[in-house]
Amino acid sequence: MLKVLIADDEVKVIQLIEHLVDWSSFGMEIIGRVHDGEKALEMICFLKPDVVITDIRMPGLIGIELVQKTQEAGLHPFFVMISGYSEFEYAQKAIQLGVEDYLLKPLWKKDLEAVLLKILEKRRVETETSEALGALTKTTKQAKSKLLTDVLVNQDLTVFDLTQENFYERYGFHFPDSYTECIVTHLFPGAVHGSGAISNDLRFILPKMEELEETRLQPFCKEIISTVRHNEIITLINHEDAHKAHILEALNKLKISVLNYRSISPDLRIAIGVSKPVSSIRQIPSAYLDAKQALARRFLDEDRFVFLSEDYFRTEDAAKNLLTPNARKALLTRIELMDADGYASLAKEHFALLKEHLKETGGLRDSYKELCELFLFGLRVFEDLPSELTASAAALEPAFDLVYTFSDLKAYYIDTCRNVLLRCADEKKAMEDKPIRQAKQFIQEHYSEAISLETVSSEVGFNPAYFSTVFKKSTGQNFMDYIKEIRIEHAKDLLARTHMDVAAVAQAVGYTDIKYFTKLFRKTTSLTPTDYRKLYG
Repeated sequence: MLKVLIADDEVKVIQLIEHLVDWSSFGMEIIGRVHDGEKALEMICFLKPDVVITDIRMPGLIGIELVQKTQEAGLHPFFVMISGYSEFEYAQKAIQLGVEDYLLKPLWKKDLEAVLLKILEKRRVETETSEALGALTKTTKQAKSKLLTDVLVNQDLTVFDLTQENFYERYGFHFPDSYTECIVTHLFPGAVHGSGAISNDLRFILPKMEELEETRLQPFCKEIISTVRHNEIITLINHEDAHKAHILEALNKLKISVLNYRSISPDLRIAIGVSKPVSSIRQIPSAYLDAKQALARRFLDEDRFVFLSEDYFRTEDAAKNLLTPNARKALLTRIELMDADGYASLAKEHFALLKEHLKETGGLRDSYKELCELFLFGLRVFEDLPSELTASAAALEPAFDLVYTFSDLKAYYIDTCRNVLLRCADEKKAMEDKPIRQAKQFIQEHYSEAISLETVSSEVGFNPAYFSTVFKKSTGQNFMDYIKEIRIEHAKDLLARTHMDVAAVAQAVGYTDIKYFTKLFRKTTSLTPTDYRKLYG
């Protein structure tokens, strides 16, 4: 359905237009009625109608001003003007602005219907043309985008061996000028997902940002291609040096557009990295890496939006050598001991060193990557580590491109490592306790039999001496004291619930000597079996 807005300062005229034709038969619906030009402009920007029927003279904004301001806002609905005979010349000026038609007062049904039919026909032709152009544009865009996919995603460098003619034929991308740059527009969702999957929010926002970026850059570029990969938009542009300032201005204006998506993703932040210019298609991979390195400057200049590679002086990457052999050994020792707090403390010290080398963007990434790889390597000492812990550790390195600030990166790394080591300690304790749980279960099932330390230790696969030590460490009791406690508890239950005589109860819980059973029961409960039954039976 096409949306229609009616604007007239006379209520009766609006009512007449509303009831003059059957709007649904034209595939149209009236979505608003306003009585002045200022309100009409506000409603147009908010509701974005397809058709606006407006009087030439209204309070606030007159008809021509309404058309002009609507077009300045980037909106182009079909305008139909209503005018009197004395305003004919005025209406002609409105038509020069692109107004679809005008209707003279008094309004007649056949005149309004004729205008609506003309609008529908024009809309049909525009739609068909747009669809045809869209299909052609989509095919061309796909061919060009394949270049970035082949080179940057699939790392197929054989494309550079093609002749220039074959290269252009395959990808449809030309380099009319030598000034070619790679732009990486990176979206930071504000949260790191261990799965590495793109959130639904970003999946919705990325293509819209890609389209917006291309629209902004297109007027200043002779060639432009882009593709979406993970949570970033990779764009290759070819332009004249004279347009560099316009391109930077267009990129900076994208920051305003980010605010439009905060309602969808409140923590969303965006940074744009721009490579140094390259003069050959063979340099596309290095241009991409150059733009990515420029993005790392966000850790130093968190208030900036666009980061140019050429703005930064490359220092010696001393950050690459911060993880010394002694530091590695100390960190690995903390991992092996599952000392979560100790590891966190050492990691904080390392991040303090990294912070001193923020200007060395390349070394910063490499040093952080080395720290992540070291943690993964350290976890190999643990057998049967749950897959979710390995996945958490593996998500550390990608976090470099998922968080915006250095403090967030530091907090994510330390919190993740600490939680993984705490879980490792819990898992180890659970594994150590497993034989004890098996032993307890065996005792519960066989307490009435003649079981011994040797019997139970053999059942769980330990030698008796070691099992005795582990059992006492886990339960705080000697093995035989634990057996006695279990038997007496069951005896208490039988005495309270049944009419079995004391000898039968003793036999049922594993004692053939009734005197020994009575003595043990009294020592444990301070009551004889008979007195216990009298009190609790």
